[in-house]
Amino acid sequence: MAAGVLPGHTDILISYTYKLAFGEQNKDYGLASSIAIIVFLIIGTITFLQFKFTGAFKEVDNA
Repeated sequence: MAAGVLPGHTDILISYTYKLAFGEQNKDYGLASSIAIIVFLIIGTITFLQFKFTGAFKEVDNA
């Protein structure tokens, strides 16, 4: 990716997690699943707050 950087040093979090779980070296399923759960919780929290502050959960009265 970047000039002068060793391969694998510019991975994003998801590809790093994939390599942890399914890589060819030692497979660390526990750490990979922990990262996945933390990412899920962060994205879920951000999504919930976005829906709450934009009023997306409010019902519209069409009567």
